[in-house]
Amino acid sequence: MQIDIRRIKGMSSGSLEVSTELPVPDLGRIVEVDQVLTPLQVNVKVTNTRTGLYVEGRLETKLSLVCTRCLTPFLYDVTADFTELFMQQTSAASNQSEEEIFFSEEAPSYKGDQLDVTELIYESLLLELPMKALCLDQCKGLCSECGQVQNLGACQCKIDKTDPRLASLADLFKKE
Repeated sequence: MQIDIRRIKGMSSGSLEVSTELPVPDLGRIVEVDQVLTPLQVNVKVTNTRTGLYVEGRLETKLSLVCTRCLTPFLYDVTADFTELFMQQTSAASNQSEEEIFFSEEAPSYKGDQLDVTELIYESLLLELPMKALCLDQCKGLCSECGQVQNLGACQCKIDKTDPRLASLADLFKKE
């Protein structure tokens, strides 16, 4: 997402607000994401400070995720707030202290009249996705024998939890 910053570039403490709808970037590499249900709603406010451009915003979308325990798709609302300070790229370190040079090299930067916040938005979206997608906090998963979803009800499988390698030890404790 490119933001034209010409209006606030020369103004101290000037701000600019942008609201737009973006397509969700490809999330195919993330196994739990089944499909994207709505486009990204992005609201961004850019403020010109003495040190750079302060960007704050919010993104919202709806995704269909697949539960990692029972493999059932479920609706997941994503809402993320993000902030970042963008420094203007300078060709030479004129009149800057050593500390200013260090921090300007570490901070994201912009050049010209366009500010690209695409990476910031994508990063915020990825950080908001759960590490382990669960349809319910108490999801029981699948039956290891028949594969039935345990959240829907118990199956009729008889699960023997005895390790076959240790079955002969169970005979030692049987009372005759």
